[in-house]
Amino acid sequence: MQVRVPLSYKKPKANWEVIVLVLEELNRYSTRKISERLQTMPKGITGMYELILGRLCSNGGEEEMHMRRRILHWVAMAFRPLSVAEMQYACATVDGEKSFDPDDVILASQEQILQSCSSLLEIFDGDKLRFTHRTVKEFLLHSPEKLSPESLQDGRLLSCLVTEPETHAAMARTCGL
Repeated sequence: MQVRVPLSYKKPKANWEVIVLVLEELNRYSTRKISERLQTMPKGITGMYELILGRLCSNGGEEEMHMRRRILHWVAMAFRPLSVAEMQYACATVDGEKSFDPDDVILASQEQILQSCSSLLEIFDGDKLRFTHRTVKEFLLHSPEKLSPESLQDGRLLSCLVTEPETHAAMARTCGL
């Protein structure tokens, strides 16, 4: 099957990351025609991240949302790449608890960690987590005022955005500091 890409995606200024995200979104099941989906697809990287994060935040319950938020925040603010195992423990830890026994909980699997963040997160060097592109971190750290009006109304999406002081404080609470 051949898909015609609209001119707005053929321009030299079109970022390859945007094109990859568009293709990943098109690969998702839908009964809508591809041409119709392309016409309603956001054109810029910020719009694509809003679309992806909005979709992710509308799926799953509170525990999955908590895990997603923790992964996005920790990967964005960690001083070094975190391993999957470190993230599994970070997700299983309850803030404020003085002790943690990993035998008392079911840790999130590598697949669950990746699925919770979809095309925003990947594994490299065998077991390290990172964003799929530097612009993911830039998006998560940027001011909410730059979001679309629809995204500004989505409290779950807004809770995934990262503020350095709050995230560092939350990481310290998780680590019992």
